[in-house]
Amino acid sequence: MQSKTKGSPMNTVDGTDAYDGAPPDDSPAESPVQALRHDFKRLSVLFQQIPQVSIQVLNPKGCVMQWNQTAAHFYGYDLAASTGKPLSNLLFPSGVPEEFQQSFSRALRTGEKSALHQWLVTTVKGEHRWVTASFIPYTEKGRITGMFCIQMDATKSRQAEEILLRFSHELEIRIQQRTKELTWVTQQLQGEIDQKRRAQEALKQSEENFRLFAQHSHNWEYWIAPDGSLVYVSPSCERISGYPPSAFTEEPALLRRIVHPLDNMTGDAMAEAHLNPEGLLTFEFRILTRNGDVRWLGHTSAPVIGENGGYIGRRVNNRDITRRRMAQEELERIHAQLEERVAERTRALEDTTAALRRKQQKLIDSQASLGTLNRELLETNKAVSVLARTMEKKKEAAIAHIGMTVTSKILPLISNLRKEKLLVRHRAEFDVLCAYLNDIAGNLGESGRILHCLSATEMRVASMIRKGLKTNEIAGALNISPLTVKTHRKNIRKKLNLSNEQVNLASYLRANLTE
Repeated sequence: MQSKTKGSPMNTVDGTDAYDGAPPDDSPAESPVQALRHDFKRLSVLFQQIPQVSIQVLNPKGCVMQWNQTAAHFYGYDLAASTGKPLSNLLFPSGVPEEFQQSFSRALRTGEKSALHQWLVTTVKGEHRWVTASFIPYTEKGRITGMFCIQMDATKSRQAEEILLRFSHELEIRIQQRTKELTWVTQQLQGEIDQKRRAQEALKQSEENFRLFAQHSHNWEYWIAPDGSLVYVSPSCERISGYPPSAFTEEPALLRRIVHPLDNMTGDAMAEAHLNPEGLLTFEFRILTRNGDVRWLGHTSAPVIGENGGYIGRRVNNRDITRRRMAQEELERIHAQLEERVAERTRALEDTTAALRRKQQKLIDSQASLGTLNRELLETNKAVSVLARTMEKKKEAAIAHIGMTVTSKILPLISNLRKEKLLVRHRAEFDVLCAYLNDIAGNLGESGRILHCLSATEMRVASMIRKGLKTNEIAGALNISPLTVKTHRKNIRKKLNLSNEQVNLASYLRANLTE
């Protein structure tokens, strides 16, 4: 251990006053046995109070002989109740992993520390937590007499990995066009995570006893007394800050002085942390190394309680998280850029949508105008069609009227005139006139054909049949016999080629003969 100032008093673990460095002239020098006892007590307190590191002492059968306060707090087991029980049954009530037994057996057989493993353990309350653990055997007189099982809580690290993977997946779905950039960022982050895991694995490599474990810790560990003096500083401080352990023990204010100016409030809180006898303190801050570089540290400290229950300082763990913070800041920067690009694309899409809506409205207006014009055209066409049908009907009526007049009135009159003796010399002209009139009547359509092919008497009978008169009614109107009417009916059907008896003569005449 390194001291603050030569000859300055400090509180020891057992509560007695001692001097680090050379003792005063009026007090006896500390014997090697006493120094060894004091070192043992310090290591015992460090063993019990080391934050975030659970340690169990096992016999060769794997049964619990002792575990520190961190392990008791982490798992919730009472030492007296669990002493003598297999550690595997306490940590894995649902079934012991095969690699746990293999790792323990291999360390017991070879006498070498086991590789780091991650196990899902169960606390006394039934909570499931991930731990990173290793077995370290210890020997007495060349024979393995027991085993240290050293564990660190890896739950948050596993959760952080799962959150990072989920966030990476969400970004990949949301911004497919930026897949290459996101893949690069993910690979970088994964590399940082792997590097952090390797650093944690290197940190957790323990030596054959607890002193070597503390001396070779990958993180910057130190023990600060209630008066602000440093009881212990691990060698890793030089790797992280550039200053050796002696620089901090000789000048405790150096801890506050190397804090980055932008983190002054955090530095003030850290400088006064040794006065707080309760609670776990965690925060992140920056320091300026000896060569002027900026590094991010993850700070965790817990109170150290002596054997007599008194507060004897805080146990501090500083982790170098510079790469993780840089990766996090890079990820946040890329995320902000992606958000801005999404916003720009959204604005462009909104402008395009507005333009399309304006064009669509113009198209709707044009369609409405075309619809109005189409309706007007349809109405005009309908009116023209009605007019055409009316004119056609008038034409047909006129043609039928002409045919009727020619056949029923003019031709009979000419026939009568032709019979007059005084007009015999004009019969040839009358015949020519009758031929012309018959030709006119024959070209007047179906109605004209009917008028052309029927005689005057047959036309009168056909006209009465068309109006729905019965045979007897026609006979009475024309003053002829019913038999004669029937004969006229047969002649009319024959001249009109109505050989099918199912065709109603009255219906046919109503359809084709117009008065």
